[in-house]
Amino acid sequence: MSSLRNNANEWSVKVLGLSTDVGGTELSIQFDVNPRRISIHKPQSDSSEQYALIGEFSSETKALEFVSAWNEAFRFGQAELRCELYSERDNERILDECSNNRSNTSNSNRSIDDDEKPSCYAEPSIDDPYASQQRSRSKDIPCRHGDHCFNADCPYRHSPNWNVCKYGAQCTSFHCTANHPRTRKDKCRYGSGCRTNSCAFLHPNRNSDDKRSRKDRSISPVRSRDDDSSQKSCSTTNERSNDQRRQSYQHCKSEETRMNDRQNASPAIFAARTEFCERLQNERILIVVGEIGTGKSTQLPQYAAECFPDDLIVSVQPRPVSAMLLANRVADEYDGAPAGNSVGYQIGYDHKRKNDCVVGTNIMFMTDTVFLYEYQKDPNLSRIRVLIVDEVYERSLNIDIIIGIAKLVLMNRPTDFYIVIASTTTNLQLFVDYFDVSSALVVRPKNPTYSVPVENRLPPDGCPNHKLIEVHVIPTLLNFYHKHREHTIVFLPGQRDIEKAIQVFSNDIPKDCIALPLYGSLSYEEHRQILEFDSKSPDKRMVLFCANIAETSIPVRNIQLVIDTGFIRQSRFDAQYNWNVLETVRISRCSASKRRDLVSHSKYGRCVRLYDDRDLKDECIEPEILRVSFELPLLQFKRLNIDLHTFPFVTKPLTNTIHHSTDVLTQLCCLDKHNDITLRGQLFSELSIDPRLSAFMTNIYTEQTESQRLLPLITTIAAILSTPGSLFSSKGTVDRHDVDLQHSATLDNNKCSSDLFRLCSMFDEWKSAGEIDRKTNKCQRCRKTFPSDVDYCQSCRIKHSSMNGLNNQILEHIESSTEFYRGTITDPRWNLKTGSRSFHKKWSDGDIIGKHLAKVFPTHVGHLLVPHLPNEGARLIESDIRVTIANRSIYTQHAHECAQQYFVATLITQVSSGRYTIDRLHQIPTRDVPVSPMQQILVRENIGESTGNKIRAELSNILSESWAKWLVYDYDRLSSRLAVWGLKGDQARLESILAPMLSRANIKNIECGSVRATFQNGLICSAVEIMEDDLRLCLQRVPCETFDELQVWFRIKLNITRHDIRENNFQECKTKHKNSSDDDDDDDDDDAYEAPPFYIVLKSTEAFQRAIANLPAHHICSQQALSLSTTGTHMDEKDSWGRRLVLTIPASSTSTNGKDILNRLIPHAVDCHGLGQRRSIRDQPGIQLINLPRDTDKSFVRKILQPINPLKISLRQTHKDNIGSSSAHIFFADQQQCQQAKATLQSGFCQKPITITVRSQANRQLVQKSVTPTLSDLASKHSNGQKFLVTATHRESALRLYKEIIPKLESSWTIDSSATVTVTHPHLYPDFDALIAQIAKQFAVQVQQQPVVKRQRNGHTAVRCFFSNGSPQKTAAAAAMLSQATSPIIIKMTSDRQKQLFDELFSRNIIQEWATKLKLEVCRRERSHVWIEIRGPQVQQGELMRQIGDYSDKFDERFRVLELKSTVANFFGRRKLADVQLEALNDTWSNWGCSVAYKPKTRSIIIYADPDASQSLIDSCVTEVKQLLTKLSADGNVTRDQQKCVFCGKLSYSTNTLRACGHAYCRCASTHLSSTYPLQCNEPKCKANIAIEDLFEIFLEREALLTVCKKAIQIYFNNNAKTLDQAFCPSTECYALIKKSRGYQTCFSCGRDICPSCSVIDNDAHIGRTCKEREQFEKMGDFLTNLFKTAEKFARDNWLPTLPPIIRVDYNMALVDHCASLKRFYKGAESLGFSAPPDMARGFFAFHGTAATAIKPICTDGFDPKRRSGQACGPGEYFGVTAAISHGYCRPLSPQGPYSMIIAFLLNCPQLSTRPGFCHVMNNPIDWSAAYNAPVVVVSYGTQSSCQSPLAS
Repeated sequence: MSSLRNNANEWSVKVLGLSTDVGGTELSIQFDVNPRRISIHKPQSDSSEQYALIGEFSSETKALEFVSAWNEAFRFGQAELRCELYSERDNERILDECSNNRSNTSNSNRSIDDDEKPSCYAEPSIDDPYASQQRSRSKDIPCRHGDHCFNADCPYRHSPNWNVCKYGAQCTSFHCTANHPRTRKDKCRYGSGCRTNSCAFLHPNRNSDDKRSRKDRSISPVRSRDDDSSQKSCSTTNERSNDQRRQSYQHCKSEETRMNDRQNASPAIFAARTEFCERLQNERILIVVGEIGTGKSTQLPQYAAECFPDDLIVSVQPRPVSAMLLANRVADEYDGAPAGNSVGYQIGYDHKRKNDCVVGTNIMFMTDTVFLYEYQKDPNLSRIRVLIVDEVYERSLNIDIIIGIAKLVLMNRPTDFYIVIASTTTNLQLFVDYFDVSSALVVRPKNPTYSVPVENRLPPDGCPNHKLIEVHVIPTLLNFYHKHREHTIVFLPGQRDIEKAIQVFSNDIPKDCIALPLYGSLSYEEHRQILEFDSKSPDKRMVLFCANIAETSIPVRNIQLVIDTGFIRQSRFDAQYNWNVLETVRISRCSASKRRDLVSHSKYGRCVRLYDDRDLKDECIEPEILRVSFELPLLQFKRLNIDLHTFPFVTKPLTNTIHHSTDVLTQLCCLDKHNDITLRGQLFSELSIDPRLSAFMTNIYTEQTESQRLLPLITTIAAILSTPGSLFSSKGTVDRHDVDLQHSATLDNNKCSSDLFRLCSMFDEWKSAGEIDRKTNKCQRCRKTFPSDVDYCQSCRIKHSSMNGLNNQILEHIESSTEFYRGTITDPRWNLKTGSRSFHKKWSDGDIIGKHLAKVFPTHVGHLLVPHLPNEGARLIESDIRVTIANRSIYTQHAHECAQQYFVATLITQVSSGRYTIDRLHQIPTRDVPVSPMQQILVRENIGESTGNKIRAELSNILSESWAKWLVYDYDRLSSRLAVWGLKGDQARLESILAPMLSRANIKNIECGSVRATFQNGLICSAVEIMEDDLRLCLQRVPCETFDELQVWFRIKLNITRHDIRENNFQECKTKHKNSSDDDDDDDDDDAYEAPPFYIVLKSTEAFQRAIANLPAHHICSQQALSLSTTGTHMDEKDSWGRRLVLTIPASSTSTNGKDILNRLIPHAVDCHGLGQRRSIRDQPGIQLINLPRDTDKSFVRKILQPINPLKISLRQTHKDNIGSSSAHIFFADQQQCQQAKATLQSGFCQKPITITVRSQANRQLVQKSVTPTLSDLASKHSNGQKFLVTATHRESALRLYKEIIPKLESSWTIDSSATVTVTHPHLYPDFDALIAQIAKQFAVQVQQQPVVKRQRNGHTAVRCFFSNGSPQKTAAAAAMLSQATSPIIIKMTSDRQKQLFDELFSRNIIQEWATKLKLEVCRRERSHVWIEIRGPQVQQGELMRQIGDYSDKFDERFRVLELKSTVANFFGRRKLADVQLEALNDTWSNWGCSVAYKPKTRSIIIYADPDASQSLIDSCVTEVKQLLTKLSADGNVTRDQQKCVFCGKLSYSTNTLRACGHAYCRCASTHLSSTYPLQCNEPKCKANIAIEDLFEIFLEREALLTVCKKAIQIYFNNNAKTLDQAFCPSTECYALIKKSRGYQTCFSCGRDICPSCSVIDNDAHIGRTCKEREQFEKMGDFLTNLFKTAEKFARDNWLPTLPPIIRVDYNMALVDHCASLKRFYKGAESLGFSAPPDMARGFFAFHGTAATAIKPICTDGFDPKRRSGQACGPGEYFGVTAAISHGYCRPLSPQGPYSMIIAFLLNCPQLSTRPGFCHVMNNPIDWSAAYNAPVVVVSYGTQSSCQSPLAS
């Protein structure tokens, strides 16, 4: 870079305070000035500081303006900078030492180490190096710098060795060794090896001669023959900028350097360089063929420029980004500098704009459109010597025309024009024949290629095209990704598919992998990122999602895997519908081969095709000229007087296309009646876009009165529509759509119906981001100051594009096009005058634009099928086609009025399935538009959601039929209203199809215990099926050894899980078997282990049917085969209660085993196996016989025992040295045999002595001794006998086995029952031992504890309790009581309200603090559902539930639910505008403690506020949400406000709507519906049966639903009593069936005494009496007396030892006086059909805890419904199932007590519901007209010995 000398008109600004690490590039960015204007000056002494000079200010005023803009000190990194004016008038000014744009390179080169400088180097002072020396007699004074002085005119004395350079700072010689000023450039440390494009330091061979030789060359782009002003090389501004650029890089590469570089790089085409140059000069037409990556695009322009060094070489590229990339790369290789010296590019029409044109003197890269535009100005191409047409393989329309133009020019310039055609090997012969050349220059790849294996992976059957990416493409990519080590390319049709694929892939992206897009409209920087990926990210792998651009245009290295979808997106003119459509079609076979060959350079490359090769029908790409309209080329040919018939087309256009284009141009007045071009046609040709868009602009300009105001808008619209590519960048693809929607949310109502206005608004925002205030010359955003000739702040625009996901390059192109269109239209040459026509006064700009768009695009006009359902699509009027509106269109983001339903679509696409999609819609006025034929042809009220879904599915099936294509389904869930839109003529046919579905009753099967019932709406039972053993499967030949293997087998073979199984008797194999083939899953493998036959019992019919459907027949076994197996039964503890018996067989009995016992107990038992240790031979009767002969054997023993045959004989010897005697242990089958053997031996063998040899103890000598055999009994190992565990078939069988069968079978056998309970948290119960002891005492059973070491929680061991020594009913009841006393309270999260409530309690640590104080354990579980577990004593559980209930009342004030209409809910969904708007609203209100969220499952909006938020704040948030929702609806009706519950009459936000009639209900519905049958709406005029789906939502807990189902089934039993003798057990928690004919009986399931007819439970008065006799007997006694006594007995019998003792029991004597409480109770009993007083057997007693002050009012008046609070389990009065729970609700007058608790009598009625283990809830009428409970006695308890009655005055 040269240094400039300051003249009188140049001023500088001095920047002070710089740190030593600051470079010129950083300062240029900070001050936004060219880095060439900045020079850095280092300090000359310790006292001085480093500073910088910013030069080239044309005047002092300009410099002062700059200082004024930065007049205050500011921080830059760690330094504090300040600016001041600087000027040197006496000495030479030092200017312009700066770095290039690469700051890291310049800084590293500038900061040369000190050891590289001469040791005597002295840095002179910048201001005046000689200021401190005397000037008088200077020649006599030695220079203080000595021989290192660099001033050639120094007046002081130096030695003869002084060597100073006369050129000073301007010396550019790398090898000059003389002294130079410090401001001279430093030498590059890399010397001639430097590869930095724009290195600012000195290098060898880069001298001024090279610069001067290039300085004189012309830099003009192609000249125009029409415009005289274009004869200049470029405008003054552009020329100055290019001059400065050339001055910045004086030293371009020599040809020798370039050749060295090429030899080092060695591209494949370099070997053909000589041949290319020779053939080009000799043949003039040269076709060069080579695959991608051979270097055609980069090397051929350089070779041509070296052949013709003084002429212009033009390379035509199909894409702007390709032109820019190639220009910069070629400039780097050719000049060693960026584009702007020898190499340039032009991608826009305006030479003055640096974004459109960077001029090069030798080589210019142009886009095809720009070349055609320049050709119109200079048809002879007089400035071009060599024309290179690249990428001809793509056969685009412009490329084909350019080839024809080149051939014409060659005819006119046969001596000085040369043509190079660059392509791949495809269609080689076509171009050889076209140019009539002998052969082509074929470039062979340098590296070896390999054959590529191809694998076809077809999509799964039924995979729709719009799901191909997530269903098939990405799973295939993830499957193959880990099998390769290098990069991957995935070919997709277009940009939108690429962005979707990246979004899906990002969810499961592998580690060290980067996903990048590649398509034509990407920015320059994004393309560079791909090309430089390996150098910048060497440790990463790239997955490139690309369009067909990667086939030929962009060489990507190190590709090892190609995944090819086989689709391409291309434009096609549809002559049938007269429109241009962007369609998705199959690629050609040539394209498939090119995609495959991208990995041919990799030895392990692979190509995966996601299609069948037979799907590819075309051999090569169809030329674009055969499939697009021809209006613009035809117009340009007319203007150039080119005859279409003689023009040398490579492929001639279709005749009908020419005729159609001629007709269109004639209609647009571009051609006259003689088909000659008009002036208007010349204008359209000049504009060089679709003539219809040109007509759109000129029509508005010439017809409208406000055309000057509208001109910027219409030119912007035309530029957006004509610019290829998207406004959005691929950076942040996942968030880009959200940014787009957020922008859409800011539009006003006038622009919310136009995608074009949305895009214009985004462009305007981008444009205004860099706007400069001309009064201050400062950027309005960053406040930087700019020279007056700068139009905008480039950095702010780039920053705006980056932050908003926009493509800055596309936006710049739109801006350039907009200015070009505006300037062209207003050019006086065309004689266009602004119009005077004015439309309707109420018409907006949008209406005017819509009117003119519809005029020029009549086939694109359409209307929404249903205005408020834009997602359902639209109809294009002229073509009568149903189309889908793109999701990103703003038209789909809100409902429309009928007047807004008409539009013009400017973009039409077609997918491979043939479905059309429209985008870029603009609303048009309804005037002169045909009325929509769509109407409601079917309307039905009170349609359930399930029925509506079935109808929707049916409509989806018939939409493929031609008559049904206009049908639109419109269902509103809140109002239960169904409407179907369509054409009037389709009404009858539609009704005939849907009639059966509309008339069909809604049916649902529900299992209730052992009954499977069929229900209709209203819960009317229409059929029942008694299942009993219907859900049992007997299995055999199951190849499983363990339970884990069995679970896998169930999942694979039967499609069930362990959670579906209630009971089984599978037994694990004790010894491991090894299969001969571990991988063989065949069921018939004879070598595989097979488990013994076993059975399973399923929990549900659905699971049973699944298992049966998948179960092979050879796995089913008979009951007889199963009875031979004794393996042990596995079931839940609760299922085993009342079914497990322990059978003890005394030792004296005959030996037996479990199989024999089970055979005797069938069919009442299903399993029997031994308990404890296995029975051995030692358990049998036996004797010991000693003093036997030494040689005794077993045959001898058997001989002396004849005829008795013992079971076993065991012989033993006393000594091992063949001396002494022997002994025998003899075992027999039974005691009788044993006694007979003893008698036989004692009378015979034991009477005869024998002689044995023994060793004398005295001298150890062997002696003979006579002994007599002796007999004795052997003690049995298990003297208590054998024990077996028997599992009964069901509880009834267990009772019969216990009472009848086993006692009669063997009198010596003893039978006992057993029930087991596992307590997981015994440490939470301080008096656990006392608790189980009391339970055992109450039921007269025994209990044992056993720790379960394997089940430890937080260091605490679980305990297993065994209840025995009682009947099955008693042990089961004892186990049930212990389980209930220790079971947790489980709260299932069934609603958003519950989830939010407990989220708040847990997140704020509220519930944890409560639990800690109460010594409870609270945890939250999350699996398939979320639930809360509260474990600990019931007293504390009840108190915690009370606290939760009190908190929930306050929580309801801060929790709001807004339910949406279906038409509004449709606009919510993933990544839709309404969601984005709601998220923005949530972001705003979250700062104030409110959250807003949409719940798609309930189609509602949840508004939740923090506890500290005020009520007014919540109301304001709700109001703002409603205002937002109103914008989405055409009529403003979007949500439901508070609605009145049809059951309780309360107004509430959280109401639901009945599907059948649309009436609202709240949580109270479950209580009210429990007392009615059938279940109907409570509205007097309605009484509609409630839909089954509603019942599942009303009764959220399954227990509550089963209770009402049980009632409905019982009614069915009663109505069919003649054929059905069954009835349900009256016990609330029992679902067992009993025989009605048995009368008062014991339920074998729950063990309680019940009567199925009168529903009494445990009433001794019923024993031996009929129901009528019992009722008469009970009426004879005093009701209140018995009531008081029974209540007191209940309280004392059920009082837990964990509570303080009872002090006193007070009767509620107010009942005797017939107080209000008793009157309401009697009235409630009568309303239920009971007598007054009611039968005590119709109810039961329960505990109620409350405040001491409320005891007396309750006893007198009853339980007031208006004083309810803490309704956590639904509305009503709460009564604890135990006293411990109610104790938690008691609040005494004094903390020390005493406490008071009410014992109330509760009637069994529908208003009563039970929460197992917690409470009973009695929901009395809210108006207190009656009551179903009565306060009977009051229990006072505490540590005091006495207390006052709480009922005392």
